[in-house]
Amino acid sequence: MRHPFIKLFVIGFAIAVLLAFNYRHFATENDAFAAECDAKTGLCESISGIALSFSEPIKVNVPLQLTLTLPEGAKQPVSKLKATLTGQDMYMGITEATLLQQGNRYVGEIRIPVCTTETMDWRLAISVADGSDVEPLIYHFSMTQP
Repeated sequence: MRHPFIKLFVIGFAIAVLLAFNYRHFATENDAFAAECDAKTGLCESISGIALSFSEPIKVNVPLQLTLTLPEGAKQPVSKLKATLTGQDMYMGITEATLLQQGNRYVGEIRIPVCTTETMDWRLAISVADGSDVEPLIYHFSMTQP
C-alpha cells in the first residue's frame, strides 16, 4: 500500500467495522430482557407490572400517543420520562419524545419515521429524563411495509 489515502481508508474501515460490531454486541447484551410490542395492536408486553401501549396500531409518519402505566400504588419519583426510538439493524436517526406524568401514567407523543425497506425492526428505550443511571425499559417491535 503505497498511497497514503488507501492506507487511511483501510484503517478507517477497520475501525468502523470494529465499532459497529461492539455497538451491536453491547445493544444486544443490554436488550436481553426487552419486551415485545405488537405493531398491529399497539400493545406491549409488561415489564415488572409496567405497561406500555400506543394509542392505536403502530403506523409510520403519524403522531401516536405513547402511554406508560405504572402498577397501582407505585411511587412516581420523577415528573417526566424520555422515550428514545432507534432502528435495530439500520441507522434511522434518533427520535425522542417526552412522557409527562399524569397520575400513575406517563403520556407523550411519538412519530415513527418512514423506512424504505420491506421490514424494519425498532428499539424503543424508556428512561428517566434527568439522565440518571437507572437502566431504561427496552421494547422491540417490527413494522412491515404494506
